[in-house]
Amino acid sequence: MSSSDPVRHALAEGAERSRAAARPDGTAPVPPLAPVPGPPEPLHLALWRRHRWKIYGLLFLLVTELCLLMLGQTLAMGPG
Repeated sequence: MSSSDPVRHALAEGAERSRAAARPDGTAPVPPLAPVPGPPEPLHLALWRRHRWKIYGLLFLLVTELCLLMLGQTLAMGPG
């Protein structure tokens, strides 16, 4: 058995499938068209979409640091 036998078998099988999928009038079915890409996304929206959770994380850390700083200043002043 030569190495071209599986290739020839696969080609024959593909041709048979193509004939079976052909329309009754003998024409091949038209594959669906790929969606047409829209206009490019603005840069600020692309950056927001890509880095949104990093920005949220940094804002959370900033608020946490500010709260701890204010708490530390309040405790350092002592009572009354």
